[in-house]
Amino acid sequence: MGILLAGEEATYDLLRKMIAAASAPFRSKRIHLGMDEAYGLGTGKYKELHGDVNPFDILNDHLARVREICVEQGLQPMIWSDMYFSLAARGHGYYDADFTVPQEVIDKIPAGVDLVYWDYYHSQVSDYTRKIDQHRALKSEPIVAGGGWTWGRLWAALPYAFAVTTACMTACKEKGIREVFMTLWGDDGMEVDIFSCLPALQLFAEHAYQVKVDEGQLAANFRGATGAEMADFFTAVKVDYFAFAEDGTKNPDNNSKWLLWADPLMGITEPHLEGVDLRGYYTELADALDTAVQKSGLSARLRYPAALARALSLKCDCRRQVKNVSIPPT
Repeated sequence: MGILLAGEEATYDLLRKMIAAASAPFRSKRIHLGMDEAYGLGTGKYKELHGDVNPFDILNDHLARVREICVEQGLQPMIWSDMYFSLAARGHGYYDADFTVPQEVIDKIPAGVDLVYWDYYHSQVSDYTRKIDQHRALKSEPIVAGGGWTWGRLWAALPYAFAVTTACMTACKEKGIREVFMTLWGDDGMEVDIFSCLPALQLFAEHAYQVKVDEGQLAANFRGATGAEMADFFTAVKVDYFAFAEDGTKNPDNNSKWLLWADPLMGITEPHLEGVDLRGYYTELADALDTAVQKSGLSARLRYPAALARALSLKCDCRRQVKNVSIPPT
């Protein structure tokens, strides 16, 4: 993984063009600069040119320069906040509880830049409230970003997305956070149907407008917004969560993806599936989804997981079937 070479004029010439190009198509004057996961800051070429420099100083000086470019272009910047925590934490982990950001670093964080706290992984409200307090200790009112779990998979991990979104939004309401958004990343191929996350977006919206979410009203509002049944979108989740798999609220499994792309001649998934009738499981699921597709509204989106389930019903034990074929001698 590479990072931009901070402190070089050529870097800022490039960033000036990138920021102009990225903001040009939009009316909004707010821009997200990223600047996350910049591991190796102060090493490599930078160290060769400048020697040992405190990574916090590099981060703050670089952010100040990029903020100046945004101001020149009439833009209000925000960045992911993780580097301020990762550089301070003993284990260099964003979510570590054991860390102290030096006061001199806090004093040098450029004003006029919003810090965005991203968290897609925790299902306990206390994890979020603690991190919000840590952000406020940086003299910044955070924007909070949750996740709809669309990445690295073929259908959104709705049970997991519901668990973490509920915890995140509950904490944000308790702490009086004014700005929250949900991310829908496309890592590892972007093979997902992005609309599969609509139930999670509906839950996010319900939390934004209600003190407490009512499950019946949630399903009714989803039906009103999409013309489809939320329960059917959750049925499609079964392409990833087998009957024997771990609770989906605790693990964002993507079993359908590794089954779909596994080499049928190698059978590397077979040890995990010994004694399991996946052919029957996926055939039954495909039949159920084929029925659901016929319903109204965005139920048509279910054609994709239905086809996926049908393909997996044929492939899941392909090598085993081939291995058992008797070839008569010639």
